[in-house]
Amino acid sequence: MMNTISVRVCYGVLLVFLGAAGTLCLATSARADMIALVCDRIDVTNPIHYYFRIDTTASTVSDDNGDLDKRRAYPARITDTTIDWVEIGGWRFHVDRLSGHMVMASDQGSVDYACTRGRGF
Repeated sequence: MMNTISVRVCYGVLLVFLGAAGTLCLATSARADMIALVCDRIDVTNPIHYYFRIDTTASTVSDDNGDLDKRRAYPARITDTTIDWVEIGGWRFHVDRLSGHMVMASDQGSVDYACTRGRGF
C-alpha cells in the first residue's frame, strides 16, 4: 500500500516587475511504500507475534518489537518475491513474499514463521 505525504513549501519572493512582495507556495508530495508484517512461529501451541515494517522505497526493515528506544531500521534486499535482511547479533531473516514463510536463522540454527500482512499501512 502506498502512503503519500503532502508537503507545502513556501518561499518569500519579490516581484520587482510588479512592484509587489509576497509569498509563493508550492505543493509537492513524497511517496513511501510500506508493508506491515505480523509473523507467528510455526509448530508451537502459543506463538509469539513479531512485527516488522518494510519500507520498499528506502529498502529497510524496521523491527517493531520491544522497547521503542531499541527499535531500528535495517538495510534490506527487497524483490518482488523475497525480503532479506540481517539484524544485530547476526540474525538473518528471509521472507518469501509469495507464501508468507519467514526463516529467522543464526549460526546455531533456524526458526520458521508464518507471516501475514498487518494493518495500518
